Amino acid sequence: MPGSLQIYAPPHLAHEAELLAAKNRELSGSLFATSGTTGTPQWILHSQDSLDWCARTVNEHFACTTADVWGLALPEFHVGGYCLTHRAKLAKGRLARFPERWNTPQFHHWLTEENVTLTSLVPTQLFDLVQANLKCPPNLRIALIGGEHLSQATFEKARELAWPLVTSYGMTETAGLIAASQVHQRELHPLPGWQLTTTSQDRLTIDGPGLFQGHLSETGFQSASHPFITKDLVELKNNTLAIQGRSDDQIKILGELVDLAHLRKSLAAILPNHRSTLLAFPENRRGHLLVPVIESVPNDELRKQIAAWNATLPPFSRCHEPFFFMEWPSTPLGKVNYLALKKEIANERTSLLQKRPPQA
Repeated sequence: MPGSLQIYAPPHLAHEAELLAAKNRELSGSLFATSGTTGTPQWILHSQDSLDWCARTVNEHFACTTADVWGLALPEFHVGGYCLTHRAKLAKGRLARFPERWNTPQFHHWLTEENVTLTSLVPTQLFDLVQANLKCPPNLRIALIGGEHLSQATFEKARELAWPLVTSYGMTETAGLIAASQVHQRELHPLPGWQLTTTSQDRLTIDGPGLFQGHLSETGFQSASHPFITKDLVELKNNTLAIQGRSDDQIKILGELVDLAHLRKSLAAILPNHRSTLLAFPENRRGHLLVPVIESVPNDELRKQIAAWNATLPPFSRCHEPFFFMEWPSTPLGKVNYLALKKEIANERTSLLQKRPPQA
């Protein structure tokens, strides 16, 4: 591997990461791809000291010991998978790797067979477990849930099945979670050592020993600002962290960050003669369901164009069937009222969110 950079990237980005590492041989540490692969990927550089500090902080918070068995069902190139592996290493516990692609009943059986005590899951995986009505294995004491929004319905059903859920909040820039709930609760509390504040626009700012070193791109290395200003809108009160949304137009689907602005621009490029947009509806399993909206009467040729475009997207960002809508509501200034448009579509197609979305 070129230089002294350790690379953690999905297969389709590995070559790009190796080229960046070769051009920046003076840098050392671990290089991670952000989860957002719909737009231009970003590369996050962490020092070994920051990764170690993050892992120790989580281990101390959850009283991890050598007796714990860590169950890995996430890819290790993803920061969530790497962090679980690194926590197991520093805690000197046993690491068990789920040997298959995601399979709900096999994973459940594997947890029992391996006597797993701690695991990390994204909400989609938890959704599958509760849909199958699978009770928590007896030895599991913590199931960290992160990566995207967890619906209240899934949370309640999982709790009924005795899954020891700990909801969490974190990102690649912080090498995993920086806030977590108590078991069976949803209220997030910052972990020790992190300094969390907000800007005047309620954007979360983060500082602490586990913060990333900076971004690496074709134009070179850019050091992280201290504090680091995120795009998440939050409320900080009484040592709790409440996520209110994002200041940009990005959402999580199946644990991956999807840039709606990028997708809308891409959709518009293939339909230059039609007004179009892309709307995101909450959906229990995936987190969100994406629906293209076209200003047109129903049109089979447009459906074919959209289907061909949709097939080129990463599986997690593929869209539901398009919706054709001629009367787009507008604001007093003549701009499209997207909130009203979304409500009208939801009202006209009440079965929209009940239909089976494209599978990743």
